[in-house]
Amino acid sequence: ICESSSVGARIELERLPVHSDVRLKGKEAAIAAACDGEDYELLFACPPSLAASIDADWPFQTPITKIGEVVAQEAGITFNFDGQVTEFGRGGWRHKISS
Repeated sequence: ICESSSVGARIELERLPVHSDVRLKGKEAAIAAACDGEDYELLFACPPSLAASIDADWPFQTPITKIGEVVAQEAGITFNFDGQVTEFGRGGWRHKISS
């Protein structure tokens, strides 16, 4: 999303939904949620001015969880946990996208 839209993002890892069956806790659970490719939820971005109305009108059982914000491209993409920038390797599955 960020690359295609020429923006950056600040992701708060502790906000990522983690299933109650996950045995990892804290930062390790958050990094697994960010990197593992087995389970996923829909990721979307919206203007802050629309967030409350989208949340109020959301018709699905899975709740909306704000996990971060879109920032200027120059800021890059940062992952934070408890207010600290967190570095970790890229995980998950890289899908082949054809144009």
